[in-house]
Amino acid sequence: MKKIITTLFLCLIICSASHAQKLNTVAWMSINNQLYELNGVSTQTEIKPGWKIADIAETKAKSQRYVWGPRSRQLAESNRPTFVLKTQGGTLHDYLIVKMKQKKQYRKFPKIKLEDCNPLYIDLTTFRIELLPDERYKITPLQPLSPGEYVIVDTSAKPSNEYGDITVYGFTVEK
Repeated sequence: MKKIITTLFLCLIICSASHAQKLNTVAWMSINNQLYELNGVSTQTEIKPGWKIADIAETKAKSQRYVWGPRSRQLAESNRPTFVLKTQGGTLHDYLIVKMKQKKQYRKFPKIKLEDCNPLYIDLTTFRIELLPDERYKITPLQPLSPGEYVIVDTSAKPSNEYGDITVYGFTVEK
């Protein structure tokens, strides 16, 4: 009897954890009218110190922000992918899409500050936006995206460390 109760209790814990994880999901991609969850990955920041010249002058340190892995695991079915976003304490305008530079082992942001990366802000001039009955937003870009690696960024998210690393949701647009 104890084994049965313990097994049922463990099943209940696993099911509730799975349900809680689905509630924390922020972004989905629509492929063939099916929603697929976009897994969040944390950005990483590398700081290269400047040069010190004879204790008189020092050059400025350089920083770069990147996401590990040469490609995203989520492939868009067209160059105008449809997403479903759930805002968490912010607005839809807090989200933006940034095109990444591909390197051999990682994808790099063009600039360290997101505002300088030429982002695509999610608003009515650049996206078709629909409010779904469950308070999520269905968005589709009005113009086709060029082929490459992209990330969806929630600018209202709290950074995970002192370098400003945040969770982003990657996807790939192919030719």
